[in-house]
Amino acid sequence: MTGADIRRDNTLSIVGIGYGGDVTARAADLLGRADLVVGHPDFIGQVAHLLKPDTEATDVVADAEPGQDVFALRARLAGEALASGRRAVIVTAGDPGLLGMAGPTLSALRDQAGVQDVEIVPGLSAWQYASAILGAPFNGGLITFPLCLHGESDADVARRIRSAADSGLGTCLYMLRHNGEAHPELFPTDEPAVDIALRRFAMVRNAFLAARPGDTPAVIVSDLDNERPRRVTTSLLDLHSVWGEVSDTSVLCIPGERFTADSGRLWTVT
Repeated sequence: MTGADIRRDNTLSIVGIGYGGDVTARAADLLGRADLVVGHPDFIGQVAHLLKPDTEATDVVADAEPGQDVFALRARLAGEALASGRRAVIVTAGDPGLLGMAGPTLSALRDQAGVQDVEIVPGLSAWQYASAILGAPFNGGLITFPLCLHGESDADVARRIRSAADSGLGTCLYMLRHNGEAHPELFPTDEPAVDIALRRFAMVRNAFLAARPGDTPAVIVSDLDNERPRRVTTSLLDLHSVWGEVSDTSVLCIPGERFTADSGRLWTVT
């Protein structure tokens, strides 16, 4: 066994799989050699064809206690497998470094024995899929962040929204729905989670209307893991009217201020 092989056997891999299993060659190689794959069942299902027949594929959500950190539990399970000599991979949709498993895993494993190294394998992120579907709305630059990340205050989110609106750059917002809507036991909130999501969606409309013309396009793109993702185009002025189209898979795209729109496409030129 070579030194490189030894190193790979002692590395916990955090693999981004994009959406719909669009993986890199490196990601496919790691998944094909893994003894344990940890991640959301939907994500594991997208890469199941790449796994060995005897690979254990599992998640921890069903066994998590109310209030437990699911991300930390996944990291612990993978770390324990690695310490016992098994090749462990954590899968995450999109890119591991953008609301993926990289940050939580690095944090959870700081003091855990048996993990000599962590390899992070990039994946396509939601904004990249959305950009390709729409044309090139972020060509001049991009701001992207989650709207309803659990634990973040309205004040912090409002500051980010204002900064994005004032920047004139293209903006892609994800997590338009709050995780507490689907999983209140894991993401408890002091008020109905849907009310948080609705309020922040309105904050986006109001902040961007203060900085951009009302007829600026605003596009909801959903189901990025399908062959035909859904898109609903409206204007900043009428953004509130498409709330019913927003699902937990949706992102909101607003092009850069120097955009061109033609034949259903949006783009900016640098």
